[in-house]
Amino acid sequence: MKIFSQFGLLIGLMLSSLVVAATQNDPGQAYFNRGHFELAVQHWAGALSNISPEKKPERYIDTSVRLAAAYQSLGRLREAYHVLQDAQDRAKQIKDSVRLASVLIQLSDVHLAMRDFQENRMDCGMKKISQDFIHFLEDETLTPKGMINEALYYLEQAEQALAGLDPRMSKYPLLWANLFNKKGNIQLRDAVLSKEETGELPDYIESYTNSIKSASRVVAVQVEEQEAETYCGVLINLASQVKLNNKVTVQTKAQVLIAKTLINCLSQTVLLEENIDDIDIDDFSNELENQGVLWEVEKLADSHDKAFAFINLAQLMLTTSSLIDEEQRNLHARYVYYALTKALEIAEKLGNKRTIAYAKFYLAQFYEKAQFYEKKPRYLKAILLTRQAIFSVRNYLQFPTELQRELWGYPELLYRLNWQLAKLLNAQDSNANQSEIVSAYENADKYLKQTRLHYGSLSRKFSHDAEEFYLDWADILLQQASGNIPSRRKQALLKSVIKVVEQHNAAEVRNYFQDECITERLQSKIQNLDTKLPDQVAVFYPLLFEDRIELLLVSNKGITHKAYPRTNINEEEETITETVSELKHIFSSGPNCGGKRELDAKIYKWFEPILEEVSKQQIDTLIIVPDGEFYAIPFAALYDKKAQQFLIEKYALIVTPGINLTDLRKPQRPEHVLLNGLSVNVGGFPKLCNVPSEIMKLSCLLGGNTNVFDDKADSDAFDSCLTNRKTACENGKTVDDSVEANRNLFQCLKNKGIECPLEDIDILQDQEFTVSNVEEKFREQIPYSIVHFATHGEFNRESSETYLQTYHGEITMDKLRELIQANKSFGSRPGDLLTLSACETAQGDEDGRAAFGLASVAIKAGVPSTLATSWIVDDVASVQLMTGFYRRYLGSSLSKAKALQEAQVQLLNSSTSCGRKGEKQYESPHYWAPYLLIGNGL
Repeated sequence: MKIFSQFGLLIGLMLSSLVVAATQNDPGQAYFNRGHFELAVQHWAGALSNISPEKKPERYIDTSVRLAAAYQSLGRLREAYHVLQDAQDRAKQIKDSVRLASVLIQLSDVHLAMRDFQENRMDCGMKKISQDFIHFLEDETLTPKGMINEALYYLEQAEQALAGLDPRMSKYPLLWANLFNKKGNIQLRDAVLSKEETGELPDYIESYTNSIKSASRVVAVQVEEQEAETYCGVLINLASQVKLNNKVTVQTKAQVLIAKTLINCLSQTVLLEENIDDIDIDDFSNELENQGVLWEVEKLADSHDKAFAFINLAQLMLTTSSLIDEEQRNLHARYVYYALTKALEIAEKLGNKRTIAYAKFYLAQFYEKAQFYEKKPRYLKAILLTRQAIFSVRNYLQFPTELQRELWGYPELLYRLNWQLAKLLNAQDSNANQSEIVSAYENADKYLKQTRLHYGSLSRKFSHDAEEFYLDWADILLQQASGNIPSRRKQALLKSVIKVVEQHNAAEVRNYFQDECITERLQSKIQNLDTKLPDQVAVFYPLLFEDRIELLLVSNKGITHKAYPRTNINEEEETITETVSELKHIFSSGPNCGGKRELDAKIYKWFEPILEEVSKQQIDTLIIVPDGEFYAIPFAALYDKKAQQFLIEKYALIVTPGINLTDLRKPQRPEHVLLNGLSVNVGGFPKLCNVPSEIMKLSCLLGGNTNVFDDKADSDAFDSCLTNRKTACENGKTVDDSVEANRNLFQCLKNKGIECPLEDIDILQDQEFTVSNVEEKFREQIPYSIVHFATHGEFNRESSETYLQTYHGEITMDKLRELIQANKSFGSRPGDLLTLSACETAQGDEDGRAAFGLASVAIKAGVPSTLATSWIVDDVASVQLMTGFYRRYLGSSLSKAKALQEAQVQLLNSSTSCGRKGEKQYESPHYWAPYLLIGNGL
């Protein structure tokens, strides 16, 4: 978890410094300076509609830049973008380089704020946006890195617009100072994203240095280069900044910009250091005390910007409070308290209740952290301040117009305030405040959903905080359910826990794929369906908390709740993460015939309290919804020492990131099939010489000849026809024409009396297996119900680095979804199945994030169920398991989960010798444990 919390969505956005002069009596500027951005938008939007861009282009451009800054301050990035695009065209028409630079600087800010923009936002209930913005989204590389590059591009365009104006001699020093400051911000974000560490002076420090020097020229402050570098050399940029006050003198504007740039420099370590303990707290304290940052802010005229400058500094100091030595704590506390009380004083003077709320929000955190300064936290004072902050926001002006109703509300701030209130109430007295705690969490959840609905740009930090929020809420509910309470009350609380956990899991899916709408698209399909579980099916939630493992079992008999103390695990030397990682490493590295079953039995013991209940209820199919590191567990291989059985021998297993994200309708039987395979070594992956065998055998099975492997003669016939091709592959020779080679193989089988109906089978293999050919097949609108990929694939911690390998190029998860969406049929029916038979999760996946991506692939691909592998499997074993699975699934009434279970158990019990007496070739979990049925396995 990152070490510092943002102020919320509005404060986390990059706010712009206005470089165009406002008229002395401009009401919009007065609103803006006081932080009433909604009123500023209302005023400037009205003013802009009354200005003729042809007759008064300069005034039109200046008003547009101010309106865009107000929109951006509200997080309304689309509106800001539209206004600036228009202003940019006007500035080019009149050839005004200074105003063009001003527009481009503001556009750069919008792109930087948009670095986490969600591509399909309008699918989630947002108002339809204009086609030029949609076109912009389609053209951009919608990644944080891509948006940072776009932001830097606009600043470079601004520099070109000012070409010929030497920043040292220019009559626009503030414009140059602002440009350099923005450039430092962008270069900093790039450094944070890339985590680059070099011995040279980073670019962003040079840009901040130039900003300070340019602004200092106005106030006649002589700043030598080395001194300016010192300002920026210790810490890294804070997300929010102080904007220029355009009603004060040019000299004061420069002072504001100096203070602003100093604040930008003042949190370098906080953003770049991976661990808060790595911060040099002595240097940090000296920067605050000796470099005069507080004094630079104190010199500013009272305004919304000055108030937030104090809040920014206080937040930075609160972040480092745990590192302060005892003798420094009083001084540190005075700095924090002074900054926050000054912010509150200014906010009250301006009458801005939103700013008052922010100041009290952080004052409450100051009192909560009082144990770093005093002997114990002051919860009552913190609770009072948080309640007052909530009251201030909820009573922030009225809604006289529809525009203001659209712009106001601040749900992101109310979400954070209510979450903070819930945690404070729980810390003060969890028993006495139970109803208030639950109410606060429910309110926070309501405002979080409003934030997701109304904002198109959510930072990664904000999104990942939402995951923590839901786990925090579930933890509180579980603690309440563990008390001595009536059974009905306990069941009600446990149902609430399940609901909250499902919301957490949905947030995790959205964050992994960086798609705010992915869960809504799925839930819109299944929300009205009857999801009642069959009698012999149960859902298992293993949840990981700091002090315990919580175990929940949901069946038609109700919810069963057990817990396993984490101390029982930690006393055994290895942590949960280490144990899971070691087990997966052992199994994925190769066969371990006759292993001692120590780690797999150890992990089984963690879940034993609930698995005993599963046995009592005579469950035969277990749907597992893991949490965190548990995604990396090969559940099929967990070993029950008492029964001397693997878990897969006892239950059919399904894995899903959320039961509410799973279409549980009963499936229909398959119709058309697309088989894709790659046997040659492409992309650095080893060759898979048994892929032709897998493709041929599945063609016969899925084409309708489900009895093809009933006797040994059929198997021998297949082996005979495939021998030459397999030998050629093993010797490094490739087939020039895979289509002709397959035709010859089918003819060989026919000559041996084996018919393979191929009317409903399409095959893309080796040279034919390309991204473009797969896309063409999907666009032919063939109603595929099974799409099978026998090719290498890798699931990484980042979804953007997850892909399937083809003969030419890779199929990313976004591309896979695009391909599937091009087909109107595949993925729309509950029985549709996507199979990935040679995939693996990335190495070093200690926290299970890559495994989570694998478990979520069905959701991303837009299909009800996926069969995949979590590590590379011996391709001979893969052929046996895949043919066994499909034969059982198609040739009987078994569910997909039961068909896979039987195929795995059959492989496990294979009678071929492993090299030792009594041991079997495929007994090791290496061969059969990586297969996961994800989604609808019923």
